[in-house]
Amino acid sequence: MVVAVALVAVVGVTGASAFTTATVARDAQIDIENDDAGVIGLEKGNASAATTTSGQLDLDFDGEQLNRDATFNFGDTDDPAAANGDAFYVQNNDDQSHEFTIEYTGNGSASVTLYAVDSSSGDTTVQSGSSVTISSITSGEKIFVAVKITTPDSAPQTIDGTLTISAN
Repeated sequence: MVVAVALVAVVGVTGASAFTTATVARDAQIDIENDDAGVIGLEKGNASAATTTSGQLDLDFDGEQLNRDATFNFGDTDDPAAANGDAFYVQNNDDQSHEFTIEYTGNGSASVTLYAVDSSSGDTTVQSGSSVTISSITSGEKIFVAVKITTPDSAPQTIDGTLTISAN
């Protein structure tokens, strides 16, 4: 009986000390690396549009004009993992497995499709779309990505967008 009373008293004291906000400061060290050495490794592949500028992956046509009403493939959309098949690749440089999502969002009326395949899963199924998800990428594994751009039959325009790679 005494034990039960003591537990009730402790719970009552804990509930009474609730707070609405708190701040706790700690020292932290965060190392920033180039894209190829970061936890999510990004490296140019074999397409001319992929370069590395100041340690960052850059997909840029740098003055190249794409024709109207045309389709351009950067890499092998049937097999991005083939020799010279990727525009760029994503590598898991972490020490644990992750699910990766690669997504393109852009402006303009062109269609941008990503084609991705896991380098070592044994499954050569190519995922495609403006957003692709590849699960269970183990440490050191790569996802090879090819890019297809289909341009509209309209007045000249600039097509720009953002490529987002996330790991969960």
